[in-house]
Amino acid sequence: MSTETAPMGKKRKRTKRDSGPAALSSKRSKSQDDVKENNLEGNGVSEEHVSGNEQSKDAEKEFAHPYRGKKEKKTPKADVVAEENPDNLQVQSTTQDAEHAAKKGKRRQKQRSEESRDVPLAVTDGHADPPPNEETTNDLWAVSDAIGGRFLRSDPVFSADEKFLILATARTVQIFSTATSILLRNIPVEPTDSLSDFCLSVTKPDHLYISTISGRIILWNWTKGEKIAQWSLDTEVKQLAAIVLSDSSEETLFTLEKEKRDWKVNAHSLQKNSPLPSQSVTLLNIDRKIRMFKVCQQGAAVIAATDDQIHVCSVQYVTDLVDATSSCSQLRSNESITTFEILERDGGSGISKKHAPKRVDLVVGSAEGTLFVYEDVLSKLGTRSQKSTSSSSVALNPLILHWHRQAVGTVRWSRDGNYIISGGKETTLILWQLSTGKKQALPHLAAAIDNLVVSPSGTSYAVHLADNSVIVLSTSELAPKASFTGIQSQAIHLPDWYGYKFHTVDSHESKSPFQKHPATIHPKHPSHILLTVPASQPWTESFTMVRAQPYLQTYDISAMRHVSRQALARNLATQFNEGPEGNKLKEPDVRFVQVSADGSWLATVEEWTPLPRDLEFLAAISPEARFRERASRREVYLKFWKWDAEKSQWGLGTRIDTPHIMERGSISGRVFDLVADPSGVGFATVGEDGFVRVWQPKSRMRNGRIVTGSQNEGLVNWTMTWALELERNAEALDADADVSVSVIPSNGKIAWSEDGSVIVATQDLPGNKNSAVHFIDAFTGDLKITRQSWYKSGLSDLGFLGRYLVILSDELYVWDTLSDTLVYGFVIEHIHALPKPDQRAMAHLAIDTANDTFAISICDKRKSNKKIIASTVVVFKPDKPNPIYQYYVPKVVTALLPAVGSAGYVLLDADAQILILKPQGESYLPTAKPLAAIEEDLLALEAQEADEDEDVEDPLALVEDGVDQAMDAMMAGGKDKEGDVDMADAVDDERTVVRPQQLGEIFDTGTSWVMPPLGDLFGGLMGMMEV
Repeated sequence: MSTETAPMGKKRKRTKRDSGPAALSSKRSKSQDDVKENNLEGNGVSEEHVSGNEQSKDAEKEFAHPYRGKKEKKTPKADVVAEENPDNLQVQSTTQDAEHAAKKGKRRQKQRSEESRDVPLAVTDGHADPPPNEETTNDLWAVSDAIGGRFLRSDPVFSADEKFLILATARTVQIFSTATSILLRNIPVEPTDSLSDFCLSVTKPDHLYISTISGRIILWNWTKGEKIAQWSLDTEVKQLAAIVLSDSSEETLFTLEKEKRDWKVNAHSLQKNSPLPSQSVTLLNIDRKIRMFKVCQQGAAVIAATDDQIHVCSVQYVTDLVDATSSCSQLRSNESITTFEILERDGGSGISKKHAPKRVDLVVGSAEGTLFVYEDVLSKLGTRSQKSTSSSSVALNPLILHWHRQAVGTVRWSRDGNYIISGGKETTLILWQLSTGKKQALPHLAAAIDNLVVSPSGTSYAVHLADNSVIVLSTSELAPKASFTGIQSQAIHLPDWYGYKFHTVDSHESKSPFQKHPATIHPKHPSHILLTVPASQPWTESFTMVRAQPYLQTYDISAMRHVSRQALARNLATQFNEGPEGNKLKEPDVRFVQVSADGSWLATVEEWTPLPRDLEFLAAISPEARFRERASRREVYLKFWKWDAEKSQWGLGTRIDTPHIMERGSISGRVFDLVADPSGVGFATVGEDGFVRVWQPKSRMRNGRIVTGSQNEGLVNWTMTWALELERNAEALDADADVSVSVIPSNGKIAWSEDGSVIVATQDLPGNKNSAVHFIDAFTGDLKITRQSWYKSGLSDLGFLGRYLVILSDELYVWDTLSDTLVYGFVIEHIHALPKPDQRAMAHLAIDTANDTFAISICDKRKSNKKIIASTVVVFKPDKPNPIYQYYVPKVVTALLPAVGSAGYVLLDADAQILILKPQGESYLPTAKPLAAIEEDLLALEAQEADEDEDVEDPLALVEDGVDQAMDAMMAGGKDKEGDVDMADAVDDERTVVRPQQLGEIFDTGTSWVMPPLGDLFGGLMGMMEV
């Protein structure tokens, strides 16, 4: 792909700038007469004076006390010079030094040039280039380890004793306790690498093989946290399987590898003292994507699946592994294959049963929801080396099972082979009893089923759901025993390690996957991040789809655990989600979430529009008719939610239908932005109708009295306090025309000053390169001043940082609102970037008032690998053009938020991972570590906890012992001399039956880390013992 770069040293003229907003302060500093300009040409720095422009007379007339200020002097216009960036990021810089330029002018240009050499933004892979003669501040910032992450589709692995469950994300292997659902250990990979698969060793169950996309195989002792060995392959490893070959005591590692266009199944013999495999052999090599493979009969057979074929390979081994040979047969399918599983059964009977090779049964799941069951598939296909009937003369008559309406996500055999367990997008787990043909269903799981494994004893299922959670179910009652939930945000461009993507009849409408993720930090709970999430993201669908996000997840960053999830919009969790033609119904999408400054109110904006295919019948009239009809049927709701402490969830308080209605009165205008009042309870929106609206609560009155709720609290309704219309005219596209045309804005942004007194609003009008920035009194809604040409086009975001206004568009501008001057600006041109709409959509701005910094995130493609889309986060001071910190994120940043209560930033990327950027020494969110240290023995820790549990006396047992002793004493004291029992003093010897639910009511206080008072515990237990 060819790209163009601007020649170095070429000057570009800036458009006229007005003097700036006097509406922000009653005092205004004097404007500078001269402004310093640094132009980087080669290795030399030259300076020139730049002049500003006169303040707009119309704007002067709008000033009113106390906003009126002194008239600005003229300043010369600034020129901008571009420099080619070594990392394919072009930057143009403008800097100003008001005091020196106003007093000394040209006579001290050279001296000032030597004293303050500023360089433009230079983004590199992870660090900032330090300015000349200045010490870099990169070492003063730190980045946390990745928190969360999306679980890979690799099979969850139970330990041999089933006390642990092993899962993996792209960055770490995570070991959980099945008894407590607590994360015990993280085993990370290199920060520059990504994990692709893992498997347990067959000979040593405490050893774990890990593969990465860079071709590395790493062996860990997962119980002790020790790295044992590492090997390097020349290809990208996708899947692993450890097998002990027949007539061998050593372990052989089978791998699925991708080398250019070839997909291979290889076998490797690994030695711990060698960085390379000692022996390797290729058993299957095709030019089609292999989604998964299985090894059976102690390595004598390999079965692999492509889109429409099952490859069954018989392997013959000799003395050395490198001399092994294989012959393969294909089993073709008329339907797309999504998954398969094998079961090895004893193949003989009587005396020969022990020595007979095991037969292999195969079950295949398809994209149409059908299951095909093949018995003794190796024998029928003639893939074994022993004498067999020709496969061409044997009819493969599979047993066909069909219940799933859509693609089968996973299929497994029970340990005894009597059942087949399957799941898919229907959120229902199906158990097929093969002997009777009957089936049992477990419906209404939280999301679609992506994967499932059976525990070694066959008493538990580990079910991997498409909402990035894993639950452990008992096989007898199908009741949950443990649950592990990660961050459920929408994923973009995940590693397609199965190499498999296809579209089914329910595929969503095609949209760009690059969209900002609605998220916010709770102002009263700095460790809680609130983010919208979709219902599910099945692995059988493309991860480039844009899915509606009608749910709200609260995730505790510090504790690294899921807190809660609730619905914000209507959803199809328990409803039939298909239309008459088999197309999936669309759910509303929550576009914005914000929490009020006191943490008591949540504001959300949701939008729903019919899919284009639902209005195809209007295309016969005209394409415009279908577009108009979609717009007229659009639904937009602004909702305000009150926090319910008793239920620990948000309750809907007020719903505003069509908050920004268009002029015609029949079309719901889109909401472009939603912000919260930083100093009080209130929210502001800007929409497609060109209005800024402020919303605040108002007491609900009835007959002159305040209406109260069940807790005697006053109820409120949210209403619009004021509305202000922005400009609706754009400059004429024809230079010869002298008229302007009214257009609908394509984007809009608003920002609230820190003290809550000023709202800044702006909007993008198509064809207009002279964008206006409006300063509005937040209390009255009066427009105080408008500034033209403070940015050009491509608006992404804007925000206040003290006296400075930061605008991020196709350029980055920092304006001093007190002196009405441009502090500095950068024009950023991505040489290998996304299309401009996607580039603007993924540009983030976050303002951190705790340490007076702001950060931007820019989405870019790496020149080394254009298939990888990454992001770069740059942190600035508002008064210095040199970035103080830069960090390269290997994935796309979907949300960038300022930390609450401390300095720093919170990043959410496309792999559902959270990173924390903070200055060194800041104590913001000390993330909870796993229970076991990396070098600690998990088995010893488990045994120690078991001993401690035995040492702790059971309060219920103590109570029962006390009751028994009291009854014994009463019985002994109640006997007369003849040994008779005094019935008046005797009590019934029958013990009270205590149910587990009763104990749960006493000990379950809602918080797992705080025990209730001992007095309450004792009183509750004694209350249960009362007769």
